[in-house]
Amino acid sequence: MKRRLSSTPEAAARLSVSPRALNRWAQEGLVTPAFRSPGGRDYWDVDDLRTQVAALPARFSGAAGVHDGGSDRRRADRRRVR
Repeated sequence: MKRRLSSTPEAAARLSVSPRALNRWAQEGLVTPAFRSPGGRDYWDVDDLRTQVAALPARFSGAAGVHDGGSDRRRADRRRVR
C-alpha cells in the first residue's frame, strides 16, 4: 500500500504549525521528511511526522499544541501578556 506524502505547507497545516517552523526543525535535524526531492523539497508522511513532533521537547514553539490541541489558547494567553 502506498502512503500519501504531503508537501511542507500541507503537512504543517495538518499539524497546526507554520511551514517555517517545520522547515527549521528539519534543518536542525529534529524531524526527518519521508522523502526529499532532487530539487530539495521535503515531503512528509503526516502520521510519522506527528510521532516525531510529539517527541520534540516542549521548548519548541507549538510542539505541545500539535497533539493536545491547546496551541490556540496558549497563543491567545501570550497576546494578553504582551
